[in-house]
Order: sequence, then structure tokens, then C-alpha cells
Amino acid sequence: EEMILADVSQKFAKQIEIALWQEDTATGGCFDGYMATITEANGATGVSASGLTSDNALDIVGEYISNIGVDVSHRNDLVCWMSYSNYRTLLNAARKSSQLNLFSFDAGTSTNGNDWKFIFPASNVLCLPTIGISGNEMYIGPSGYMLAGLNSVDQTATDLKAFYDESNDVVKIGAKATFGSAVFSVEDFVVVS
Repeated sequence: EEMILADVSQKFAKQIEIALWQEDTATGGCFDGYMATITEANGATGVSASGLTSDNALDIVGEYISNIGVDVSHRNDLVCWMSYSNYRTLLNAARKSSQLNLFSFDAGTSTNGNDWKFIFPASNVLCLPTIGISGNEMYIGPSGYMLAGLNSVDQTATDLKAFYDESNDVVKIGAKATFGSAVFSVEDFVVVS
């Protein structure tokens, strides 16, 4: 029972992460996720996406990062959020580059997914993959300006229950949560689309 609930909790967390990024009231969603909020129309700096390869990813992502505004460029919480596919391409480009010192890269934890992060070379920008982004889009800005909220005023904000239905020989699982996202100062973000 404990293993089943742990597995369901992980799947539930995945769905929450996807919703925090992709939810959009314009398409019937309950709130606007990060992708619906961090847009050129809302004031973010827009940059056209280019296809990443292991030959060009460092140059292209470096160009994206160079569009970060001076008002936040000094911050230590700058993040470039991207899809896992683009993240892997960026890592392959870094491994392929003979100009980068990667002796300290991958202390063994990122191979099992515990440490999926990479500081972009010669910058203060952390590159992170998210399952919430599936295409070539990237969102770059201060992570401290992004809020993911979970309603915990009452104790029913997140509810995960499981029980065995003997008559049907099935384990039934129910989960519910109240959550949403917000972004402060959208104009300090770069959106690559």
C-alpha cells in the first residue's frame, strides 16, 4: 500500500508541475500557468527559438541568456527553464566542447535524476529541465519572482486517499489539491518561443 501511494504521489506531483507551467484560462484552465503569464504580450522580452544541436546549443542558449535585463542580471537566482530534450542537448554540447572544464560536472547524483541542474558556463544562470515544457520554448529569469502556491489554510488542500474495494478486487485512489501560480515583474523575464 505504501509503495502504491508513493507511486501515485509522484504521478500527482508530475501533473501539478505540468499544470503550473501549461495551465491557461484562455483554453478553459482554472488559472494561468507560467507559460500563459510569461509572454511578450505581458512584457517579457521575446526571442525567436532556434533548433538546438550538440554543435550549436552553447552559442544559442548563450544568446538567449544575453537578453536578460540589466535590472536582474546580477541576481543569484537566475534560471533558464527548458524541456528535458533541450536540456540533454545542452549537456551534450557542453560535454562535446573542448573549451569547458567539466572535471567537477556530475558528481554521480545527476545520473539518477537527483541533481538535474547545470550552471551555464561563464554565467550566473542555472539551467533546469521541467516536464512542464515540452517544445523548444525556454523561460529565463529570477526564480524568486515565480510563485507556486498550495492552499494550506485548511487541512484539505492536498488529499490523497486509497482503499481496497473487495467486491471488485481493486485498489481505488483519489487525489485532490488546490494550487496555482503567479509571476512578479514579467518584464524581467526572457521568453524563447
